[in-house]
Amino acid sequence: TMRKSIDNQKTLIDSLESKTLRLSAEKTDVESRLLTLQREGETQIRDLQAQMDELQGETASKISCMETVKENLTAKDELVAKLQQEQKMLKQESNSKIKNLESRVSALSLEKDELEGNLLFLKQDFDTKQKELETALKDVNNARNEAASKMETLQSLQSELEKYV
Repeated sequence: TMRKSIDNQKTLIDSLESKTLRLSAEKTDVESRLLTLQREGETQIRDLQAQMDELQGETASKISCMETVKENLTAKDELVAKLQQEQKMLKQESNSKIKNLESRVSALSLEKDELEGNLLFLKQDFDTKQKELETALKDVNNARNEAASKMETLQSLQSELEKYV
């Protein structure tokens, strides 16, 4: 029985050694796979870190672009506001000039009407004076003719008077 016990123990020992070898092989296999997984994990971490760095760079670039766009939009808004203010001022100035020109046109129209009235009066006065002058010229011509006639009469009388002297 002792022998049987020793055989059993040898069998048990062999079985344990076999299991130990198998477990040792599995352990080595697991450690190998673990090492492979660890390397793959490290590679993936490096890849992910590189992607993250790239994304951070792209994000920073996009943020910079967005800030530039924002600055441009702000500048555009300021320029639009300035142009609208300028347009408003120009419109007011233009309206003021138009009102001034309308006032001047109205004043000039009144002055024109007055001048036309004066011109009509002067024309009528000229026509009247021209008729008066024509009448005066006729009177002068008549007076000349009468004077010439009287002169002839006077010369004739003088001739006759000389005959008697």
